[in-house]
Amino acid sequence: MAMEYAVKYQNNLKAMIVSNMCSSGKEFNRYVQQVLTKQIPVDVMNRINKFAQNNDYENPEYTNLVTEYFYSKFICRIPVEKWPEPLNRSFGKLNKDYYMKLQVPNEFGIVGDLKNWDITHNLKNITIPTLMIGAKYDEIDPEHIHWMSTQMRNGDYLYCANGSHLSMYDQQHFYMKGIIDFIKKNGNGK
Repeated sequence: MAMEYAVKYQNNLKAMIVSNMCSSGKEFNRYVQQVLTKQIPVDVMNRINKFAQNNDYENPEYTNLVTEYFYSKFICRIPVEKWPEPLNRSFGKLNKDYYMKLQVPNEFGIVGDLKNWDITHNLKNITIPTLMIGAKYDEIDPEHIHWMSTQMRNGDYLYCANGSHLSMYDQQHFYMKGIIDFIKKNGNGK
């Protein structure tokens, strides 16, 4: 949403930070389906797909498999039992109506309204300083995020070599230093 806002109203912005996001639903699906699912054991992926085929996303076994083989590798690499309270709270308070409309419950591809969302062709129109953040173990392709930063007139890229989608937790010091440095650089040093 920040990128969409910036395309239309960037005169209202001094700078923008986009953390761990791609430029289209198609790109998200490509990376998850062609790269990340290949890193999950075939038998586990088959069990996950069986639950998905039956729309049995509330099944505790589905949740456990997705948490162990996807969330703990690509969302937050801190051991699940030590996940930060805000992360646990967000999962517990997920607005399922919006989530279902935008993505749907399957973590392995967007089939909701965001499936056809694409801002790729408008990245060149974002001229404000923009920090794009990606991570090695992110569910979003870090190479794509880096590429996005090169499409913007004043794009910067922060790569979290030990982080995941939530690098603000699993590579916190590096992540926060990168954000602070960007803000200082683009906020008149304040």
